[in-house]
Amino acid sequence: MTSVYVLGSGKVGSALARGWRKAGFEVTLRSARKPLPRRIASDLVVLAVRDDALVGLAQALVIERGAVVHCAGALDETPLAALRSDKVAIGRMHPLLSFADRKRPPALEGGYAHLCGDARAVRVATRAARALGMVPLTVSLDPVRYHAAAALLANGAVALAGVAAALIAEAGVEGELAPRMLAPLLASVAQNLENLGMPDALTGPVRRGDLRGIRRHLAAMGPDAASLYRALAKAQLPMARALGEAEAEKYEAMEAELR
Repeated sequence: MTSVYVLGSGKVGSALARGWRKAGFEVTLRSARKPLPRRIASDLVVLAVRDDALVGLAQALVIERGAVVHCAGALDETPLAALRSDKVAIGRMHPLLSFADRKRPPALEGGYAHLCGDARAVRVATRAARALGMVPLTVSLDPVRYHAAAALLANGAVALAGVAAALIAEAGVEGELAPRMLAPLLASVAQNLENLGMPDALTGPVRRGDLRGIRRHLAAMGPDAASLYRALAKAQLPMARALGEAEAEKYEAMEAELR
């Protein structure tokens, strides 16, 4: 049986610990707010804490053996350098999912987990990620750009949904019905991305070259929503051109309108 020690019982740590317990692992979950344990001896130690706490934690912990990984998306394994030894390998295992609530975590199955670091740590973390039903990914990448992309989508989508909810409320949808209506729409976008890929997941007036429809949308919005709409519509244009469902001059007119 694989033993896992998760230090940090917040949204990410508790979700991972729950998943590994279901997979039959021997799991210890400990709050980072409690006094540190004297020693830790587990096959895998997961530091699910804030980025700025990692270096100090690595200097304070005594790990007897195994692999130690952190879950910070924008960092490589370097913050854990103080823990590396002949018996301890270090790495990073970042779950590419959105963790918004400790009691209601996202489904882990099918999500990607980016791994990097010492070869032994990557091997151990790969087995642990697969036990959760996640897809381990070990491609070499720039962690800051990678994490920026994740933040842009995960957090930006929530902000965009907030703007859309306010606009649909102005259209006449009251109270909590607006986000409940928008959630299945957003889920269908995710399904299209998974099933169709890019640019085929794109829908709507930009894809169709419908300049009149875009003008009507913009006229119905306040300045802040219109500014966001314009920026996102401009970002859709390269995809729409690649799909080519409208004449080239329609996309050119649309680009001029959105400047």
